[in-house]
Amino acid sequence: MKKTKFAAAITSVIASMFVFAFSASAAEYTVSGTLGAESKDDTSATVTATVTNGYYYDVDEIVYSVSVSDNAVIKGESSKTNVSLDAGDSDSLTFEVELTGENPGTGSDIGGAVIALSVASLAVIGFATTKKKKQLLSLFLCATIAGTATLSSLPLTADAEEVADNTESQKLDIEIGGEKVTVTLDIDVPEQPQIHDNSEEDIERLNGGKATISRYADSSEISFINGRYTDYKVTDPETAFNSIGAVDTLLNSKNVVLAYLRTDTAENGDTFYTFTQMQGIAQVSDAYIKIGVDKDGNTISLSSSIDPDATALNITEEDVQENFEKAKAAAEKYVKEHGGTLVSADEPVIALHKNAYMASCFLFYVKLDENTDLPSGTESSGYLKLFIETKSCEVYDVVPVKSIDLNTDENIDNSKYFDVKTEQMEFTDYYGQKVTLPVAKNDDGYYFIDSERKIICADSFKTFDSESAGIKEVVPVVFASAEEAPALLVTIFSNMRTIYDYYGAKGFKSLDGNRLPLLLGYGFNAGYGQDMENAAFTSVLSGFGCFMFGKYAISACFDVTAHEFTHGIKACHNSKGTSINNTGSIEESYADILGNLIEMQIDPPGCNKEVWYIGEQQLGKTNVLRCMSNPHSCNQPEYIGDVNFVMNTRYKSSFVIDDSGGIHVNNSILPFVCYQMDQAGISFEDNFDIWAYTLYTAVPNSEYKDIAEMLKLAIVRLGFEDKLDAVSKILDKANLYGDTTSWDSYERPEGTIKLEYKLENVPENCEWSLAIQKTLSGSGSLVYVTSDENDVAKCYTMPEDKTSLLLLVSLDEKTYLSFVFSGNLNSDQSVTIDYNELNLMLLM
Repeated sequence: MKKTKFAAAITSVIASMFVFAFSASAAEYTVSGTLGAESKDDTSATVTATVTNGYYYDVDEIVYSVSVSDNAVIKGESSKTNVSLDAGDSDSLTFEVELTGENPGTGSDIGGAVIALSVASLAVIGFATTKKKKQLLSLFLCATIAGTATLSSLPLTADAEEVADNTESQKLDIEIGGEKVTVTLDIDVPEQPQIHDNSEEDIERLNGGKATISRYADSSEISFINGRYTDYKVTDPETAFNSIGAVDTLLNSKNVVLAYLRTDTAENGDTFYTFTQMQGIAQVSDAYIKIGVDKDGNTISLSSSIDPDATALNITEEDVQENFEKAKAAAEKYVKEHGGTLVSADEPVIALHKNAYMASCFLFYVKLDENTDLPSGTESSGYLKLFIETKSCEVYDVVPVKSIDLNTDENIDNSKYFDVKTEQMEFTDYYGQKVTLPVAKNDDGYYFIDSERKIICADSFKTFDSESAGIKEVVPVVFASAEEAPALLVTIFSNMRTIYDYYGAKGFKSLDGNRLPLLLGYGFNAGYGQDMENAAFTSVLSGFGCFMFGKYAISACFDVTAHEFTHGIKACHNSKGTSINNTGSIEESYADILGNLIEMQIDPPGCNKEVWYIGEQQLGKTNVLRCMSNPHSCNQPEYIGDVNFVMNTRYKSSFVIDDSGGIHVNNSILPFVCYQMDQAGISFEDNFDIWAYTLYTAVPNSEYKDIAEMLKLAIVRLGFEDKLDAVSKILDKANLYGDTTSWDSYERPEGTIKLEYKLENVPENCEWSLAIQKTLSGSGSLVYVTSDENDVAKCYTMPEDKTSLLLLVSLDEKTYLSFVFSGNLNSDQSVTIDYNELNLMLLM
C-alpha cells in the first residue's frame, strides 16, 4: 500500500530517524443500511432495504442480502452483488414479504400491533484489521414498530469465513396478519485500506467541500492542503509518516525517501511533524513535508516542498560518494579563482536548484573576504551559496546569502560559557534610558552574559574564524565599569533578552525550540576586517545561534533585532529556501512582520505604532528601511502586479541584475497584508499569533498562495473565525493567488506609466534586466524589472522627475551597465534596443 520509503542513513543535522511500518487505525466511516416497512394486507408487507456508502471515497464489490424467518418468504430480488457506490451514494432493493402459514421458529409473542411506515439507522461499526482479503460487516436497522423490536449486538471483529456461521444477526421484527416475521439485512464489504490514497475529490468530500489544495506553479505536485487529507489518526511520528500514503499520488511521493526530522507543538495544542527528503546518503536541501494534526489526532494540514524529480536524476549513493570529492575540488577551484574561504559540511548536502532549469547539486558555502570577486552592493551578504552539479561536478550557480544552513555542530554543549557567577549592574542605553542587565567578570573586566537565557555578547572579529566560517574562541566584549560599556551594545543585549522572552512566552524556546544558546557578535564581521552598517542572523555554528550587529545606529532598532531573531526561528523550524523570487521575498516579509509586531507591543523609545516603519529608531537619521503601512513611500508594491512589483526572474545567477527576482522589493506585500489585518480589527498580539502559527506550517518553498491558505488555517485554528471573511478579502486584494511570472493578467494601476523594453540580438547565455533609479524618492534605490523569455522587460511605475532607466547585463561572469533613459519619467516607454548598439560600462 504505502511505498514512500524511509532513509536508512542521514546526515548529522537530522535529530532522529527510523523505519516505519503501518499500524491499524479504526475507520470513522462505513457502509450502512436502512430498512423501511409498509403494510400491504393481512398476508404481506412491502420492505425496502437501502445501503449507503458513508465513506468519503468510492467503494466497490459490496454484497448485501435480506432474509426472513421461516414463516415468511421473499417475493422479488433479495440480494445484490458487486455493487459499486460513489461516496455518499445509495443502492436499494424493494421486495414483498408474504406469510407461508408456518409459525416462526424464534421470537416472542407480539400482540395486536400494526405496521407503520418507518425508517431508522443502525449505529456504525468500524472496520478492524484482519489478514483476510475481505471482512464481513453486518449492519441492521431497527424500524419503529407499533410494538417492540429487539436490537442485538455484533462483535467488532470477525473473519470473513466465520461470519456466515457465527455472526449474531440484527433482527427486525414486524407483524403481518397477527404473526411475527423477522427481517434481516446483511452487508458484506471488502476490507477497506487503513489509509486510502486519496484524490482531490476524496479530500473535498472528507472536508465537506471546504478544503483548499494548492499546487506549485511549475509542477503538478501539491504544495499545501488546508484541511483534513485522511481519516487516519495521527498520534506520533510513525502514524504521521504512515498518513502520507493518503496523498501519495497527489504528492507524487511513492518513490520518495523520507526521514523524520522534528515534532513541534503550537501554543493552541496543534502538533506538527516534519520529514525531510533524502537522496542516497544525503539530505535534499529545502525538501520537507509537514503534517499538522489537532489534539485528537485528526489531520488539519499538509505542506510539501519535496521534489519527486530528484529520483529521476538517478543520484545513487555511489554517485554521491564518488562525486562528492570531485565537487569539493570544483568548489576549491572556484575559491582559488574568485577569493573567499570554502565552507562545507562533514556530510554531502544535495540541493535541487530550480531557477531556470532543474539540477541536482552539491551545496557548499564560501565565506567572503576582502579579495572575493563579488559585484558591488552585495558585500554585506557574508557568504556565497555555491551549487556544484552532482553529475558534471561543475559550478551550476552562485547566490549571495547572509547565513548558512549547514547547522554544523548544533549539539555542542556550551554550558561551560554559562557556568559563571553573574551580578546585576545598571547601564545607560543608546537612548539614554537606565536598564539593569546581568554581567560576569573575567581577568579583563566585565562582560554581558545571561546564564538563564544563555545569551553572551562577544567581539565578532576576535570570535568568528574567517578561514573556517566557524567560532575559534568566544571572546567577550569587556568593559571596566558600567559607564564604559558601549551604549549600543547595552541596547542590543537588552533588546535581545526582551525578544527572547516574548517568543518564549509564545512557545518558541530560543531559535530551535530547545533553548539553543545565542551569541551576539558586536561588529558586523563580513570577512574583510571591517565593520558594516548591517545586522544579521548568520547561522547555527558550534552550538550557538549566531548574530552579528554592526556598530551603527541601525543595530539599536528593536525591530531590526526582532527581524533577525525571526530569521533564526524560521531557519530552525523551516530551513530557508534559496533567496530568489517568491521564496526570498517571503523570507524577508516574515522577519519584518513578526519583528515589527513585537516592537509595537513592547513600544520601545522611538517606535511609531501609527505608520509601521521598519528601522525608525536610528537617532540622528530621518530615513527608514521600509514602511509596512505605505509600501509606495519606499518604492515597493502593495500587491502582486502593483506598481514596482518585480516578476519572477528566469535566470540562475540573478542577484546582480534583478535583485534575485525582486526579493528586497516584493517583500512589502505580506507586511501590507498584516497592516490591513490590523485595520480590520485584529490586535497586535492576535496578529502576531496568527502569523507565528504559520511558521509551523510553512516549508522552504511555500509560495504566496500557500501563505494565504496558511493564514486562513491559522485564523480558524486560533478561534478568529469572525475575522475570516475580512482577511480573505484582504488576501484576494493582495493578489496572493495571482501569477508572479507575467504581467499579462494585470491591469495597469491607476496613475502609473507603462515601461516595456525589448532587447534584440542578445548574445547566448546573456542575462539582463531593467533597473529604475528614482533619484527624488528619498532613498535613491533601484527597482528591478526582470526580463521574460522573449527578452522583454515590463512593469508599471509611478511618474517621477529625474529618473534613470538602466540596463544591467551579465555576460561571461562580468556585469555591465548601460544608461537608456534619464529625465522626467511622465509618459509610457515602449522601446526596442539593439544589444550591439548599447554603450556598456564594466561594473565588475
